[in-house]
Amino acid sequence: MNSKRWQTILENQGINLDIDYSEYLQKELSIPAGGIIDALERLIENSIEHAFGNIKSPSIKISLINKDNIVLIKFSDNGVGVDLENPNHIFIPYYSTKPRNLTVGLGLSSVKSIVVNQLKGDVYISQSETGLTINIELPKAL
Repeated sequence: MNSKRWQTILENQGINLDIDYSEYLQKELSIPAGGIIDALERLIENSIEHAFGNIKSPSIKISLINKDNIVLIKFSDNGVGVDLENPNHIFIPYYSTKPRNLTVGLGLSSVKSIVVNQLKGDVYISQSETGLTINIELPKAL
């Protein structure tokens, strides 16, 4: 992921980006980086478009965590969050919280498609005190 490019885009919008990962973990992964990059870029775009509104000090944190035979990528923002009564609806194609003429509603469904179909992983939402946390579990090797 070209984090410097995204850092610049986010800084221009007043959004802080924090990426937390271990060099050891990065060396241990043997899955295609392209799919991970695509998924993370779509998550960033989704946060920019939907999350922040009137949030003071908006921020995004991406953490890579080593868990046995998987890597957990936690993507968190401190935005407005989602309805957690049925959170997985955000992964359904064409679902959007915005009017149809403003958005298509494919961003998060494409994230799920990339993670499940290309990377053979899983994606789900977890409870967060503020904003939204999307978890991506990936095998360390395909």
